[in-house]
Amino acid sequence: MKKIPKKALYIIFILLLILVLILGIVIITLNKQNNDNQKVDMVVPILDKKSNAEFNISTDENKSNKIYYTFKITNYRGKDINKKEINYNIKFDYNDNIKLKLYKNTKKEKLINNETNNINLRSNKKEEQLYKLEIDIPDKKKDISVNIIIKKQK
Repeated sequence: MKKIPKKALYIIFILLLILVLILGIVIITLNKQNNDNQKVDMVVPILDKKSNAEFNISTDENKSNKIYYTFKITNYRGKDINKKEINYNIKFDYNDNIKLKLYKNTKKEKLINNETNNINLRSNKKEEQLYKLEIDIPDKKKDISVNIIIKKQK
């Protein structure tokens, strides 16, 4: 059996130590990013006349002033697909002085009085529309509540 020289063992030990340090830094960085971006994944089927989704934001868990929420609007629930084309809009109701930006896929949606223009969902074929809500919280000392109201237009 061959003996490994002490110099080689020291080099291997130092390389392993550097690897452990790098992995520790990566884990800490990823953990920090996850804390900064709270995410709520919601699927809101709009088969009903009106659908609501409400969530509360605890700002003390968040290190940044921005929080991102993602949600989907679909024209189906399970195997049931809407038979008619649907027009809807999304309204945001919240309890504090915050700023909202809404993105549909990657395109910014215009909000007028915290409400979108009419949006269309096709009929007879499953469709999902993915949204990302960016919430800018100027005062992190207060917890806030956001209510997403989806109204089906006639």
